[in-house]
Formats: sequence, structure tokens, C-alpha cells
Amino acid sequence: MSDSKEGSIKLTFFVALVGLTLMVLAVGTDFWAELNGRADSNATCLAAYFGVWRHCLRTIETLDVEPGRESCGPVELPGVSSCSYFPFFTSAENAKIMDGEVEKYHFIILAVLVLLSLCLMILGSLSITMALNRYRDFLIKLSASFFILAGLLVLASILTFQSACAALLGSEGLRPVEFAYMWSLFCAAAAAAIVVFAGVCFLLVAYPGGIRRVLGLCRKKGAGA
Repeated sequence: MSDSKEGSIKLTFFVALVGLTLMVLAVGTDFWAELNGRADSNATCLAAYFGVWRHCLRTIETLDVEPGRESCGPVELPGVSSCSYFPFFTSAENAKIMDGEVEKYHFIILAVLVLLSLCLMILGSLSITMALNRYRDFLIKLSASFFILAGLLVLASILTFQSACAALLGSEGLRPVEFAYMWSLFCAAAAAAIVVFAGVCFLLVAYPGGIRRVLGLCRKKGAGA
């Protein structure tokens, strides 16, 4: 393996590790979305936020809410949070968030997708580590497949989460004033883009001759037109 090829692999591996770190951060935090109740004349108001595993109810003092704002929050304001894991990870019950029902199947599928994506990212990292130590090109190709598939699974998990939020917002009894996606979801989206990019870069390193042939055919077609 030439020094330039090894350097390209190490640089791309670093990029992939950034994506893996962002995904771990997204999966391990509860700030995927928030629901804000009404900020009325009471001393406190309620806001909720949730992620893949837990949902939290936050009690915020109304005096801390920006004047003129109808909804409570944002959840970053000082307050007291009460968090609990979604019950369907241990039983067959649905969960409630501010009187709205969370469809259990959406979040079970979401949990499976994010765990599979993390496993594939870890397998891709192990494959690249072995490729650098033993200089095996097929491990680079295998790692590229792992990272690209992991990124696609993360995208599928984001779509599943959005579908779960749409079902929650459409459920009877839920009357939030404001709903918004939060930074943990954006970390997952960034992780998906980064690991897919890293996977494509690994393919470019593993198939330099094939890429050059494709580019050459494109130039010939462009010249012939």
C-alpha cells in the first residue's frame, strides 16, 4: 500500500469516526423533538422533549418564558425535568406524552434501526483498522459497504421518527402549542451524510482504476456530443 493511499484511508477513516461520534451522541441524548404547552397565567407551564429511548416532562416557571410567547419553553430554560423510559421497551403498552399517545411500533422500529446503524459503523471501523494493519484491499471495500448501509439506515430511522411524531401530533387529546425538532435529530442527519460520504470515499480509494475508466467514458461521450 502506497503512502498516499494509506494517507487517504486514514483521512477518510477520521471523517467516518466523526460521523460515528455524532450518531452515538444522537442516540444517547433525548433531544430529538420537543412539545411545548401553553404559557398561561399559572406560575409554571409544561414542555416535553423525547428521543429514541426516553421522554421527559419539564416544568418551567412562566416568568422565565419570553414575554409575548404563547407557548412554554424552549426546554433549554431553567426548570425541573422528570424523565422515564418508553414503557413498550419492557412491556406491550403505548406511552403518553402530554396526553398524546406514542405509537409503540414506530419507536421499536426506530430503536432497531439506530442500533443496526451503530453496529455497521463499528464493523466498518474495525474493517478499516484491519485493512491498515494487514493491507487488505477487500477490507476497504467491505468497510465502504458497511458505512454506506449504515448511513441509509440512519436516514430510515429519521423518517421513522418523523412518522412517529406525525402520529403523535395527530393523536386525540394532544393540544401542544408548539412542536419542533431538536439538535439530537440534526446530529443523526449529519452522521448519515458523513458516513455515506466516507463510504463513497473508501470506494474511490478501493477502485481508483474503475473510477478513472468511468470518468474517461464520460469525457468521451461529452466530446462526441
